Amino acid sequence: MLYSTIQSNKLSIDLITYVPATRSAKKKRGYDHMRLIAKELEVISGLPSIDALRAVRETDQLLTNDRAEAVKGKFALTDNSTYLNGKKVLLIDDVLTTGNTMLEAAKILKGAKPKEIYLCVIALNRG
Repeated sequence: MLYSTIQSNKLSIDLITYVPATRSAKKKRGYDHMRLIAKELEVISGLPSIDALRAVRETDQLLTNDRAEAVKGKFALTDNSTYLNGKKVLLIDDVLTTGNTMLEAAKILKGAKPKEIYLCVIALNRG
């Protein structure tokens, strides 16, 4: 589905990255689901995927109504983020609720000086 989105929108991208899971989410699941999806998209598309972000802070969105505030400072760049410099990057995530997580991740990615950042999600939460 993500690959079809890339093709149908004629996105010219150089690499793929993703919104990473928090440490507690990875511990609970045993893996980072978006990393696995990025790796599969790499196989299907032939485009490289990298771990450009890491979650450095847990968020409990039940403790605040301000989701923008809840995700501030949640992400940091990894050493791999240097590969983003001057590149067209696809940032993927699973569910878009308010968009604040995606916007925060994109804001942090901008620090790696990519040429462009395209945002793509698998599902929208309209609840």
